[in-house]
Amino acid sequence: MIKKALAIFLLVALFGCAPKKQNAEAERPDLYFDIEQLLDAQQGLLADETLTLNKRVTINGETESFEAVIANEKEWKSQFQLFYAANINKFGLVDAYNKETLAVGDGITKDIYTSKSPKNLVQVIECAYQNESLTEVRVQTKDNNIIYQVENEYLLRFNQGLLTSYTITANESMILKKDMQMEMVAEIVH
Repeated sequence: MIKKALAIFLLVALFGCAPKKQNAEAERPDLYFDIEQLLDAQQGLLADETLTLNKRVTINGETESFEAVIANEKEWKSQFQLFYAANINKFGLVDAYNKETLAVGDGITKDIYTSKSPKNLVQVIECAYQNESLTEVRVQTKDNNIIYQVENEYLLRFNQGLLTSYTITANESMILKKDMQMEMVAEIVH
């Protein structure tokens, strides 16, 4: 009896509450910076040629370097999964962020999207522009509970509208486990 009730509950939870794909796309807001659209466009530009990605990964002070040849959009998309997960331009996040625009000087401006709640995974997205051309996107995420705390920073750098490098930094603390600091720097070689 319990198994049958659990199965019914799971079916209702999975199918009854799932938003319809067409409606979700039709109602998708354009309130915040659209990192998905940016990455989709970059994948198309980067996939036009076969490029080398030089990566340097440092975990708790130990560094390894390697290179990968990225030849198509699917491979680029897999490289950007953490950035895609940082998308705040979703229907469920309407009115969840404050936007502030700052003029830094010398033609540099920044759009800063700050979470109104500490419960949101993405806490800050900062977009830097030089004379209205995007030069950098910085994302700060934070996830914590009683057992763990994870703080990440993702950084995308651009030159003349094309992605040139990206960095992922993670700091993880977990009960009964040694803290971990990780940094991955990837440079795109044309």
